[in-house]
Amino acid sequence: MGSVYVFTISIGASNLLSILPIVTSQRTIMYRERFAGMYPSKAHSLAQVIIEIPYIFLEATLFLIISYPAVNLYESAYKVSWYFYDIFCTLLNYKYMGMAIASLSSTYQMASICGSFCITVVNLFSGFLIPQ
Repeated sequence: MGSVYVFTISIGASNLLSILPIVTSQRTIMYRERFAGMYPSKAHSLAQVIIEIPYIFLEATLFLIISYPAVNLYESAYKVSWYFYDIFCTLLNYKYMGMAIASLSSTYQMASICGSFCITVVNLFSGFLIPQ
């Protein structure tokens, strides 16, 4: 089970850190279009959130196809679907956490530092490294 933990944390950290430059670079575009009155900022935020769902679905599917047989977990449709749901929600959580951190930070460098701190905190309190 340690390999599933490491896979999930590393893919999640990759998702969190990969979204930071995209959101910070789109911030100036969003400010310009909001100032021009093209559309409200809620529409831009909603579009950013919704557009990630198909990509995360594809990523979770590929992750499931590779990691589930590699770890040799129990093969039933019920367990595979729960594993997929868990991976899908975890990857969405990391991606949305990266979006929130990038939106709340003033620069990309500050967002990267805060993102690394959040990855460390999630890793620490994930429940896998419990002292005996």
